[in-house]
Amino acid sequence: MGRHLQLLGIWNLRDLMGHGGLGEGLFLRSDSPHRLSPASWQVLTERGVGTVIDLRTRAEAAKAFAHAPLAR
Repeated sequence: MGRHLQLLGIWNLRDLMGHGGLGEGLFLRSDSPHRLSPASWQVLTERGVGTVIDLRTRAEAAKAFAHAPLAR
């Protein structure tokens, strides 16, 4: 997995490997993951992504992630 990942619907998705001793694929960061396409969610699920940490308010995040499979 490269540092920058190209997935439909999201900008600036990166693997933070090497930062603070993190191994490859352990921590990804991005903007607005709620914009990911269903196919892109599938790619992330297949790579083992199981938790999304969103720094918005609960109401903002709930509205944004209403369609996202990892939110349920």
